[in-house]
Amino acid sequence: DDYWIVKTDSLGNKEWDKDFGGTNYDLLYSLQQTADGGYILGGWSLSGIGGDKTQPTWGLYDYWIVKTDSLGNKEWDKDFGGTDNEDYFGNISQTTDGGYLLCGTSYSNIGGDKTENNFLGAEQTWILKTDSQGTKQWDKTILSPGHDERGYAIQTKEGCYAVASWDDGGIGGYKTQASQGSYDYWLVKFCDSTHIGINELNVSNSLSIFPNPTQNNITIINTAEQKTEIISIFNLLGEKVMTVSLQTTNSEQRTIDVSFLSKGMYWLEVTSSNKVFRSKFVKQ
Repeated sequence: DDYWIVKTDSLGNKEWDKDFGGTNYDLLYSLQQTADGGYILGGWSLSGIGGDKTQPTWGLYDYWIVKTDSLGNKEWDKDFGGTDNEDYFGNISQTTDGGYLLCGTSYSNIGGDKTENNFLGAEQTWILKTDSQGTKQWDKTILSPGHDERGYAIQTKEGCYAVASWDDGGIGGYKTQASQGSYDYWLVKFCDSTHIGINELNVSNSLSIFPNPTQNNITIINTAEQKTEIISIFNLLGEKVMTVSLQTTNSEQRTIDVSFLSKGMYWLEVTSSNKVFRSKFVKQ
């Protein structure tokens, strides 16, 4: 089995078709047109290196994605997996920063591209984020005490991630309600859950940021009773991308140029008299 895509005109007349595969089973589950007019294909693969596949599998079945141009010509491919079986591939979608979000289910514990164990169930939903060239940025195992099937995920308008699956578990992990019968639909939403070193619970009401979203500049107002000393900006991977040292009065406005930042969500951290205040903004 190979991936096979067919492009038609608005009346359904075929314009072209393309076949992509390795030397074993490759099953296509999801396709999306990308911002550059090309296409991103996602599924799972049992193939090693050969044919259109340039990387071997880590275990049994892995996630396999293929990027094409607008005419279906392959640009690159990537394999992602753990050391066991990635049993199901749900969907792939392009994120606001030009990268890609992959989702499915996995039997794998830590190993290969997987950084978290299936602590509570044998098969758990697994999501993985790449940059625009298919290089992995992070992955997350969606923990529940049940058995997951059919994992799907999207990025929401505010930059969070919503994950849907089919689960038979009780309360535990990220699951706050027990299944009412056998398998139930389960929907869970994460906001900045992949951020390293920044705690979502520490968001401060003392900071105002505008405009938000922004394209060029942000204006910051710190209404706390301390003087602002350091302003730092972090991306969702916890990497510090900007630091400004200053002295201001407690309510003075400060405008910062963020035009150089890539599109996406960022955390802003203000240090005032040894206290830390946090908020977030979106760069368009």
